[in-house]
Amino acid sequence: MAPMTGNALYYAVETVPATAISGKSYLKAADTSAKSRSNIVSIINAAHTDFITDIVIKGENEENEIFFEDKETLKLTAFVYPNTATFQRLNWLIVTGEDIATIDRNGLLTAKEGKSGTVTVRAYAIDGSGVYGEINVTVTGNITRIEPVSNDKEHRLSVYPSFVDYEVNIKGIPQTDSPTKIYIFNSNGEVLYIKEVYGNKQITVDCSGFNAGVYFVKVVSGNISMSERFIKK
Repeated sequence: MAPMTGNALYYAVETVPATAISGKSYLKAADTSAKSRSNIVSIINAAHTDFITDIVIKGENEENEIFFEDKETLKLTAFVYPNTATFQRLNWLIVTGEDIATIDRNGLLTAKEGKSGTVTVRAYAIDGSGVYGEINVTVTGNITRIEPVSNDKEHRLSVYPSFVDYEVNIKGIPQTDSPTKIYIFNSNGEVLYIKEVYGNKQITVDCSGFNAGVYFVKVVSGNISMSERFIKK
């Protein structure tokens, strides 16, 4: 409705319970018992508001995984569209996985020690548009069977490629008088591969049957223990 020239118009604000659908809030059948109406206010000289239409969340270097043995935090950044939106500040919320990680008002996600799983994080607009963005973050807990990578310069384990389609190469197996055992297990600590080798400096393992996810390689020979990880695509 267009205001009539020379007349001051007044409006009341009324709230009706809404249901979120696909990132936005749309009104469904009103529950008249739950409605709430404000006092009458004037909109003369009211400022124009540009609403947010989309929010995209990304991690550091587009990273979306936390490896707790290396670090325990991940900084998430939310990109707001359009960039001319009047209110660009967002609120952060963990939708699922509150027992796995926490998030502060600046988008810093912190993993809880010993926890593993997927955390769904949401950043939502405060301008009343109902728009939000989400990202799923995989948190790999501190698995006790994984020991730190050896700092011994004579023994360097190399696992490549980092992102595996079918086969993973394990290089730098220590040459000792003892047999060397090689383990591959998933982020839940389930051992999927065991092999004992003698004098091998490098082996290739078929991973085509592995599900997509994070895997760990552990090499044990005598008093030498080394670990590395890779991701199965």
